[in-house]
Amino acid sequence: MNQSKSYYTNLRLHAENKDIDFKVEVITQLGRAKKEIQDTVKQEVKMFFIEHWKDFGDDFFNHSLFDASWVLLLRFEGRLMAVSTVHKIRLHNKVFYNFKTEALAPSYHSFGVFERINQILFTFAYIDNIVHQKSLYFNLIFSTPNLRIIGNFAKNSSHIYPDPYKYDERKASMELPDEEVWKYVQAYNKVDYPPNLPLFKEACIVDNSMSEWPYICYDTSGFPYHKDKVVNDFGDHYLGYQEGKRRMVIMCAFISPWDVIRYIWKWMLRVIKNIFL
Repeated sequence: MNQSKSYYTNLRLHAENKDIDFKVEVITQLGRAKKEIQDTVKQEVKMFFIEHWKDFGDDFFNHSLFDASWVLLLRFEGRLMAVSTVHKIRLHNKVFYNFKTEALAPSYHSFGVFERINQILFTFAYIDNIVHQKSLYFNLIFSTPNLRIIGNFAKNSSHIYPDPYKYDERKASMELPDEEVWKYVQAYNKVDYPPNLPLFKEACIVDNSMSEWPYICYDTSGFPYHKDKVVNDFGDHYLGYQEGKRRMVIMCAFISPWDVIRYIWKWMLRVIKNIFL
């Protein structure tokens, strides 16, 4: 039975002294859509990757798109400019929302697109969490080498590991995860794509040296450093950008309703400030 649906909205961003209007499509359960819809979306996403980077193969695209609970496609003047997905997974009988496969055309990297995309996807996931998990508390897990994403989530989550803001720059180390977080991180590493990467407990670092994505995009766009020095020091130590290493952080967060309210409040203040500046 076809249980896939598409939702559409507009997204306006102000950058380089002009407004840019994007069209957003969010597809739920693409893996349950009609085959012609699956084939069309997969071909569009594959051509987007080939245009900007390379073809990563059917396994990569099939997992990224057809195993996802939500697929977000961002278009400008009919052309795909970004794709992002959220997968819903169960680890030790607890449901986690797994944000992954974020790809953005290099020319839009400085526009704040990723934050807005994550806001949209988080809204879908959070509503799903309330309806199906009957909870205002939200479990989040994902792997990334992107310090901007790491820093943004850490700033807006009261219970997250690793928290780069707790990195001890003098000792060049941080506390190990508690046993609950470590349990879920190990379970996630077994089912992530690719699975069973070498995993280190301090900062929950995985060695992703056999993969090209997303590191290939850094060759042209530069390393995604954060505005805060401590986050960058954390990244230089554990991720080894400058040494040419391919590592990721597995981030595990338990987000409270107060985290959500605080983030919305800070976002509204930012919007109001920008209107009157």
